Amino acid sequence: MRKVLAMSGVILLAVGLPGLSRAAPSPIEAKTLTLFLAACAKNQDACNGEISSQVLMESDGDMKDQVCLTDDMHDAPIMISRAMMRWLKSARQFAGKPPVQAIEAGAKILYPCNP
Repeated sequence: MRKVLAMSGVILLAVGLPGLSRAAPSPIEAKTLTLFLAACAKNQDACNGEISSQVLMESDGDMKDQVCLTDDMHDAPIMISRAMMRWLKSARQFAGKPPVQAIEAGAKILYPCNP
């Protein structure tokens, strides 16, 4: 009987339980900037990566005429994240907006092509 219980426990661990194997949602998926900042307070590393990735995408994508980064900024994404995080915390007008929208607005202000 003990062998059967032990084996069933091993099988459950190997297969996983439904609903337990889901990864936590990414902070950038938060519905509002306020929720994003709250998630960032708990996982700053994830947010740093998401912020810098979003700004780098914008500078290389559709917004490349509006968001310009120097080579130094491309080489030090943590500097982008820190500056953007300071801006996001002060951007009260974006509190109820999606984080991506707030980051786009911040990127245009912090990294304009024609200063």
